[in-house]
Amino acid sequence: MKNFIVNNFTLIMLFGCVIGLFIPNLGAYTSKGIPFLLGTVIFSSMFKINMDKDAMKKDISKASVYYLLRFIALPVVLFYIFKPVSDFYSSALFLLTLLPVAVSAPAFTEIFKGDITLSITNVVLSNSLTPFVVPFMCSFFLRNTQPIDSAKMFETLAYTVILPIVLHFPFRKTTKFKNWLLDNNSVITVVCIATLFAMAISKYKFEILAHYHILPLYLALSFVAYALLYVAGWYIVPKAQRKDRISFSVGSGANNIGLGVALTIIYFPAELNILFIVSQIMWTLVLFPVKRVARYIIA
Repeated sequence: MKNFIVNNFTLIMLFGCVIGLFIPNLGAYTSKGIPFLLGTVIFSSMFKINMDKDAMKKDISKASVYYLLRFIALPVVLFYIFKPVSDFYSSALFLLTLLPVAVSAPAFTEIFKGDITLSITNVVLSNSLTPFVVPFMCSFFLRNTQPIDSAKMFETLAYTVILPIVLHFPFRKTTKFKNWLLDNNSVITVVCIATLFAMAISKYKFEILAHYHILPLYLALSFVAYALLYVAGWYIVPKAQRKDRISFSVGSGANNIGLGVALTIIYFPAELNILFIVSQIMWTLVLFPVKRVARYIIA
């Protein structure tokens, strides 16, 4: 069963989407359950990261420059470029580029032969700053289109991102529990994400069915957005070495889109949440062409 779940990750996610069309709206439990599921994924996935504090200290300056360029400057630049075109798409792209590096990024970085320690530093730095940066940036830049309760968003992000990371540290010392989580992390991730999908779609299923014709456009736009994020990560620090560029590129494209789904379902309109649900599916699908391109870069 475990091998089936791991080997059919995308299929199970799509199954979660279909189930969401049939189960009833869980109401207030949705806005509470989705952050809990995402927090569980982060908690479980943190055990797969081998934290070398001394090595991470050496990379903090590079990671800081990368963070400022990729997660502060780039969202602002893209926001002002696309705002004259569409408030909706400028807000969507702004939020998408604000999302931190996914905890799975170091695993992809290893596959693509990048600097794993730098990737881990990017994960820790970007996720640690997220509860402070994202609420401020959203409340400041989106104040005219989507009023945000920054204090409440901070609480949601601290509960979803920071608390799982902090809680995992004492459990790392428990060998049996750590080994069990390492062995079952993939299953936990797939089940939680599929359930997250089902809960999100059940809330907006009538809106999705009423606007089904726009889903192909959302798929195409999210594919282009993620392709550009991988490219932006590669070029955003021009003088970076090859292994660093791989780490930056992966960290840019492999972002925590699940967090975007959680935030949009709580703080943003249904249309934006639907776009982020589609983007979560594309997050997985875009890895296939990225792997092919990476073969030429690694060779």
